[in-house]
Amino acid sequence: MANRFALLGWSLPVIESMQRAELPYVVVSFPDFESYAKEHNIPFVGYRLDEFGSHSNSLA
Repeated sequence: MANRFALLGWSLPVIESMQRAELPYVVVSFPDFESYAKEHNIPFVGYRLDEFGSHSNSLA
């Protein structure tokens, strides 16, 4: 998923704007939203935004 805008959190208006503008993006948000993203073909990476630690600077 290189060369994409990372949308941190979840905002349907922002996602819709990115789609209308045909800009490449990926939503980075809580894993709880993954099933909704899959159902609506929204590029998604699950990440525990509320947990900080030695892994906090890595999405993988």
